[in-house]
Amino acid sequence: MTNTSVILTLVRFAFWITIFVVAGLALLPDAEPVVTTGWDKTNHIFAFCVLMALLDIGWPALALWGDKVRILMGYGLLLECMQSITPQRLFSIWDLLADFIGILIYIGGVWCYRKYLSQTRS
Repeated sequence: MTNTSVILTLVRFAFWITIFVVAGLALLPDAEPVVTTGWDKTNHIFAFCVLMALLDIGWPALALWGDKVRILMGYGLLLECMQSITPQRLFSIWDLLADFIGILIYIGGVWCYRKYLSQTRS
């Protein structure tokens, strides 16, 4: 096993752990904030930025907009639907917007980093 495949395996493992942790936190009752940034929307932004980074690094062959963004937005929609059937949570379009903002922050950060690298190599 090469170093690249070991790193890829570790990133993929971290992605799946993060998926399950985020789902667990999303389905806990509101009265029990275990891990939080202090505002629900920043929790969504942070979680989906991290998930996008792990998904992007772990599966480099997937298309960014065609696959990765759709996968994570589908996951966010699934979480909201699951929350809507729990007695203590509600479906929120604002949470989905925060998820998308987290994804866009990652994409923008990568774009800026690549632009910086291309300018320093010129």
